Amino acid sequence: MALRVSAAEKRRTGYQDRLDFRCQMIKNGTPELAGNFPFSEGLLINTANFTPDNCVVGHLGGEDSHAVRAQWLIKPSDRVAVTVTGDWTSDESENQADTLLAVNTTTANGNANLRAITGAYTAAGGPTFAYDNRFLTGDRFATYATFGDPTAAGTVVPGTTFYNVRCFAAASATAR
Repeated sequence: MALRVSAAEKRRTGYQDRLDFRCQMIKNGTPELAGNFPFSEGLLINTANFTPDNCVVGHLGGEDSHAVRAQWLIKPSDRVAVTVTGDWTSDESENQADTLLAVNTTTANGNANLRAITGAYTAAGGPTFAYDNRFLTGDRFATYATFGDPTAAGTVVPGTTFYNVRCFAAASATAR
């Protein structure tokens, strides 16, 4: 009888800082560029008299993986050998680093759907909130990338069926 066990672990914090867009605009002294765009980690930030010193809300490009492999050899006789093998792996690594290099404002803001979404974030009396170069950090080790959709569920966006709940309900009713 024999037993072999091996294990591996790799942990590394990501090399790219994920910044909160609104927080960073306030820190840069240009809060008007954030318009009414929400904090990405809103529940963690007390907005009363808020003065940011660090707008990092996470990292990208890191690793967090663990693995174990075991093999058990049983030889009841010279002619019979049984090997039982088991594996376990857990990978909770961060998403890969993601850097926005440029924004084609003509294409992006020429899209009526995007204008309808971003228009909701324009603050009264402030500049038009648009998808433009304010989303470039200028640093390959920092990004405003998020993995949430700021458009609330059930929001009707003209010209699309992606956000329109009624379209999903109609599609599921006709599929029956």
